[in-house]
Parts: sequence; structure tokens; C-alpha cells
Amino acid sequence: MNEKSPQDTPADDPYLWLEEIEGARALEWVRARNAESLKVLEGDPRFAPIHADARAIHTADDRIPYGQPRAGTVHGFWRDRDHVRGLLRRTSLASYRAPKTAWEVVLDLDALAVAEGENWVYAGRAFLPPDRSRCLVFLSRGGGDAVVMREFDLATKAFVDDGFALPEAKQSAAWLDPDTLLVQTGNGGGPLNTAGYPRTVRLWRRGTPIADAPLVYEAPETDALLGSHVEHRPDGTHAFILRRPDFFHEQVFLVDRDGQATPCPCRTTSTSAGSSPAGCWRCCGRPGPSTARTCRPARRSRSTSPRRWLQRRRGPCG
Repeated sequence: MNEKSPQDTPADDPYLWLEEIEGARALEWVRARNAESLKVLEGDPRFAPIHADARAIHTADDRIPYGQPRAGTVHGFWRDRDHVRGLLRRTSLASYRAPKTAWEVVLDLDALAVAEGENWVYAGRAFLPPDRSRCLVFLSRGGGDAVVMREFDLATKAFVDDGFALPEAKQSAAWLDPDTLLVQTGNGGGPLNTAGYPRTVRLWRRGTPIADAPLVYEAPETDALLGSHVEHRPDGTHAFILRRPDFFHEQVFLVDRDGQATPCPCRTTSTSAGSSPAGCWRCCGRPGPSTARTCRPARRSRSTSPRRWLQRRRGPCG
């Protein structure tokens, strides 16, 4: 897919063929350049020991098994020498605290790749609150930005037949309730921005075609990114749209149960990238006098790449 706008590419550019990312000529050129670089790297006597040390550290069995608490259960993603694509696994909080944790495998991505004949790379998941009985799993072919989305049942440890599912695209989603998602995708005719990322948020209800999902918000074609976020709190569900006109500004919209988006009255574009809607929930997401308060300043993000930002919008990678 050509992610460069036509007006930025002269018609007489002799390297225009490099824009065809999956083109045979472009891929052959990349392989040739990789071979040249690898020859130089491997010819350095420092390469072999550094490579061996890095591989040993990355696959060590005594690495900290990071996990995320979800409804009384700890979920984690793990890769080692025998599971290069990784395992989605879980354990009890008591077991996680024990010297030796007893992990239960929920999804073996290596086995899934073999069974489906796909080069799957794990790209994150989004749990359904409050009991986290289901999640949306995002899988990338080869590690690119485009992902496949599939609904997964954590009780049966299987993908849901006729569940929420979208074919490969640059996309993300957030649970509004068990039967409704806020979705950003090019599937179903959704328009894309000049960088190839979705620029609409739609309200997708279970059992309906994505093409029929009502439009909640549409960003300008020149915007950098668009995402959604849902806070499931004791006092209710609070949904937000996060618009990035560029990598240094963000605008937050509140979304009501009817799918109507309203600009957050306490926050317009911010000069601090990577802001969170949590402040808007505190002052705007709840009824009453608190709507007049001012949100806390947004925090500077450590990463503003499209891929990292989309992963944060999809949900924790564990």
C-alpha cells in the first residue's frame, strides 16, 4: 500500500517503485541491502558474542514474568526458545505471588500459526469489563501495523464463532458493552487518512455488518491518528474519542450512549502528546458541578509512533 500522498511524489521519480511495499522489485532491493548490511555486521568480531548475549537475555527462563491483574486473575504474554511467537497465559493472584508460578496457557500463538498457516505476530488484546470473560485479540501478519481482530472466549479458550471479527487492516477497537464496540477501521468502506490509518470512529453492534455501523466521528483526512477509549467505572461507562491532528496535539470528545460525540468542554488540543482521557472523566464524564473543573495537564508520552499509539488504544498487550 502506498502511504505517501500523490502530491508529495513527483511523477518522474526514478525510485517510485520503492513505494510498492509488497512489490517484487522493492522486496528484492530490500533483501540485497539487508545482505550487504549483514555481511558488514557479521564480519565484526564483536557481533557474535553480543548477538549470543542478547538472545540469551531475551529468552532466559528466569526473566520477570510480567502480568496484568484482570478480575482477580493475572494475565500475561510470554515468549521463550520454544515459543517464539508467544503464549497468552494466566494464573491466580496467589500463584503469581508464589516462588514458582503455575501458569495456564490460554492461547498458544505458535500452534495457532501452524494450524492456520499464518505468520502471526501478537499485537495486543482488549478485555471485556467487568469480568474479563472475553477479549479482542489483535494479530499481525509478520509484525506490520495492519492487524486482524478476533473475539476470544477466555472460558473456553477458543475464538468465538460468529463473534466480533475484522479482516486485516490498520484498526483498533474498544468495548462499550458486551454487544457494542467503538471501532476505528478501514473495513466496511471506512475512509483513511493520508498515512493510511482510519479516520472514523463507528458504533458497531454485535450481529450487524461493519459497513452498517453508525458513524460517531470523522476526522479530517490530514489528521495523524484517531482512537477511542472507554472507562468502565463503578458509576457507569464513560467513552471518549481521542483525535490527534498531529503528534504533538490531542483533542478529546465525550461519547454518549446514543453514539453522539461532543468536544470535551474542558480540553481542546494540548501541546503535551500522549494525554489520557482520565482527567476528562474526572471533570466531564460525571454529572454535576464537577463539569466546570479543569482537567489536569496531560503527561508527555514516551512514544508517539503510530504503532505504539494504536497498541495503547487496543488495550494492554498482556
